[in-house]
Amino acid sequence: MDLDLRAIVEDAGRLFARFGDEAYYVVLCVRSGLIGVEPPHRVALMLRAFDRFGTLGGAVSVAAIRAGGRIGLVDEVGSLTFRELDRRSNALAHAWRGHGLEPGECVGILARNHRGVLDAVFAAAKCGARIVLLDTDAAGPQIRRVAAREGTDLLVYDEEYAKLIKGVEPRRGRWRAWCERPEEDTLEALIATHPVSAPPKPGISPRIVIPASGANGIGAAHSERRRWHELGGLLSKVPLRAREVTECCTPISGALGFAHAMLAVGLGSTLVLRRRFDPAETLVSLDRNQTTALIVAPVMLQRILDLGAEARAALELGALRIVLVAGSQLGAKLYRRTEEAFGQVVYEVYGTPETVYATIATPADLAAEPECVGRVVRGSVVKAI
Repeated sequence: MDLDLRAIVEDAGRLFARFGDEAYYVVLCVRSGLIGVEPPHRVALMLRAFDRFGTLGGAVSVAAIRAGGRIGLVDEVGSLTFRELDRRSNALAHAWRGHGLEPGECVGILARNHRGVLDAVFAAAKCGARIVLLDTDAAGPQIRRVAAREGTDLLVYDEEYAKLIKGVEPRRGRWRAWCERPEEDTLEALIATHPVSAPPKPGISPRIVIPASGANGIGAAHSERRRWHELGGLLSKVPLRAREVTECCTPISGALGFAHAMLAVGLGSTLVLRRRFDPAETLVSLDRNQTTALIVAPVMLQRILDLGAEARAALELGALRIVLVAGSQLGAKLYRRTEEAFGQVVYEVYGTPETVYATIATPADLAAEPECVGRVVRGSVVKAI
């Protein structure tokens, strides 16, 4: 076959394969409830939200349109509906625009798992900002180095990190996300004093930079993707469903936690967060919130199981049908302990901030080979180098 003709045939094959993958992922999104049948007026409002703020900024607005009165977040302060989450991010976006934040400028976020990190992410997205999630487990020098390298124009931080960011003075200000009192320089004060109407259209899509593993602090940058690849790859293996309850124990500042926090919002599922992982509190929370999906690292899962069967005896944990584990290898021993405690609910993810989901092991995969990391998700390519 002529080389030019062969290249054309190969390109056509790749195009048809991509189209097939994309169509399959749309089907999965419909099956999960991420995409559903909506009245025409709601569809118009949702399309307007995405057009105005892009996928990331529009996600919380769409959740408010689809499930406004449903509890969207539970944290140590209390609960918020999706409508309240949307309005809080609107108010914060108005406040930041008033302090000079321009589309394309950088918003750094150094915060643990609580409402403030969602407020900041969605508000920054509605401003068309470049969002940099700073590693909450990093040392002060690394945090300052990354903040300087990324050209941080506005910084959101929890009060506990005040000493670590000493010397970082962004031109659009520093704003505390979690502190004991809502003083003038806090997100809560800004939210309370600004309108909850939708802010102006920024004109550009936001970008998100997520910390990578390792000590250099270099993150993986993600633009707003129009393809269904990452989402479809996950839903092809993990049966997440709309309007359930996701308990995320891993940091939202990392790829796994961020992805599942955003997916919970997209699905209209309640997201349960705590600033610091506590195995006993997590176990009780699974019962209290009737959690359906638990997102953990292996060491977290081990600490939950180390509490023993007695700690689980009086709890109703039957709603839990997904324990999604990532961050390091699960291992056969921990898998078997988890199966004994919770049943065949374990899904093990292998990936990085750059590759997102490379392989996913389902309960069937792990039952056959507990040491495996699963099969390559559709649409991904894994090569030996």
